[in-house]
Amino acid sequence: MAAAQSKTAASKAAEGTVEDSVWAKLQSENHIPPLEFQGISLKEPTKRQIDAWREAKTNEEGERALFADQYDAIHALFNDQPSHVWENFNTLYLKHMFGTTGDEDLKG
Repeated sequence: MAAAQSKTAASKAAEGTVEDSVWAKLQSENHIPPLEFQGISLKEPTKRQIDAWREAKTNEEGERALFADQYDAIHALFNDQPSHVWENFNTLYLKHMFGTTGDEDLKG
């Protein structure tokens, strides 16, 4: 009986190792470093942020979901810039955080 319990415990321990290694792999693969410029640091959005962005009814709501506490700083930086600078930022942000935007050419 003790041998059967021992095997069960060993089996569970082995399963835990597999689960932990899968979780570790999920945490470490495809890590995206922050996008940093002009004193602003944008971290990789969380699933919750991406869900809110996808469900946003307006551009502002979507940007607030993605940029979080950096929303005001980003707009303060870009509000007086030519529009192509804002478009270039959006292209680079999407490429950095999500890999591709479809149209990856910068303007200007």
